[in-house]
Amino acid sequence: MSRKESKAPRTRMTAGQTRVLMSFFKDNPFPSTTAREKLSKVLGVGPRTVQIWFQNQRQKARGQAKVSDREEGPRACTGSECLGKLCILACAAISRMEEEAAWNLGH
Repeated sequence: MSRKESKAPRTRMTAGQTRVLMSFFKDNPFPSTTAREKLSKVLGVGPRTVQIWFQNQRQKARGQAKVSDREEGPRACTGSECLGKLCILACAAISRMEEEAAWNLGH
């Protein structure tokens, strides 16, 4: 960025917006582009703001999981936990592929 250009101001979500986003996040931490666009219209914020919010929440959740794992120490993964982690990784990969495909179509 040049000196004359400045960053957009930080978007602060209201408590109501945060409740809606958290509710959606609990059901689907990797929403599609269409879902993010619908959320942005309902909440009155830009789709990019919604996308960044979900990215930040996923990162926060990963950080909390790491802290929890360190506090509990090493333990064996149960079948359902391993399946859940695999599902999250698969969803993340699919989401990345969808975003890359959309980006490639736009360029």
